[in-house]
Amino acid sequence: MANFITKSLKSKLILLLLAVSLIPIAIVGYMSYLSGKTTIQKQFQNSLTTIVESRETSIILYLKTKAGKVQDFSSDGLIRDSLEKINQKGPDTKRLSDDLNKHLLENKKPLDPDCCDITILNLEGKVAASTDKGKIGGDKSDDDYFNEGKKGIHVTSVYRSETTGKDLIAVSAPILSMTTKELIGVIVNCYELKALNEVTTNRKGMGQTGEVYIVDKEGYMITESRFVDNAILRQKVNTEPVRLFQKEKKALTGIYPDYRGIPVVGASAGNELDKAFGLGWTVLAEIDDDEAFTPVKTVGLRIIWTGLLIGLFVAIIAYFAARQIASPVRRISEQL
Repeated sequence: MANFITKSLKSKLILLLLAVSLIPIAIVGYMSYLSGKTTIQKQFQNSLTTIVESRETSIILYLKTKAGKVQDFSSDGLIRDSLEKINQKGPDTKRLSDDLNKHLLENKKPLDPDCCDITILNLEGKVAASTDKGKIGGDKSDDDYFNEGKKGIHVTSVYRSETTGKDLIAVSAPILSMTTKELIGVIVNCYELKALNEVTTNRKGMGQTGEVYIVDKEGYMITESRFVDNAILRQKVNTEPVRLFQKEKKALTGIYPDYRGIPVVGASAGNELDKAFGLGWTVLAEIDDDEAFTPVKTVGLRIIWTGLLIGLFVAIIAYFAARQIASPVRRISEQL
């Protein structure tokens, strides 16, 4: 009977000491985990926001540089003088066109190594001269870069060339007469996407699953994907940040399924780019949720292991403390 009472008392004492010690530890550990998780999530989202905004700035700078180059070309005296004479459709039109082609190819194109083609359009939208002679005589009157280029400097969204099959951006500007200052044509510089892709594929700070990419106003990816081959103008992106920007011109930072259906932590931007060029592009920086919150999981595991070690230590102390308390009780029970 004395042994039963002693064992029962010892067990209760051990459980009491464990409860008194471990419950506060568990509460503090859980609160620390939540606090650490919130801090890490906020830091990571802030980091993605900084990355996506810096990429947006780089894109704006690149497009402004190209717009400035086209504007500079449009004021070239030989281009303006030659086009004005070509527009008169005199007997020397062919020679003037050939001379202008040569000027564009030898003197202008080398000034902009990124440019893959320079085209001069007359007032009807016909190609009067080009670094690509196969374009001469072509009708571009229905193209945005002609119609918008007559009004001022215009940057098109990414499109696929019907003649070359390449994905391009066109930057156009009006050409004005040297004497009357009236519109006499449009100059168009075409660029492949190498420079844009260099901006978005810079994955510094993006880990193993992170990527930055651009989505146009139609919801199609217009730069390379880290996970999908040949994604440009083929991969549809109908995700929460894209819909929000297209509807309300608002950026988003949060957790959502990406175009693959995989949960990611992401941040979007595009307002400054839209103000500058009106393209409706959304710039996104995303990283898989699993990789993004690996530090959170690490913190959680450390807290669990720390709690278990403390629990083991407390259990050992509780055992010996219970023995010390139970021994006198046992002696008293035996005397009774």
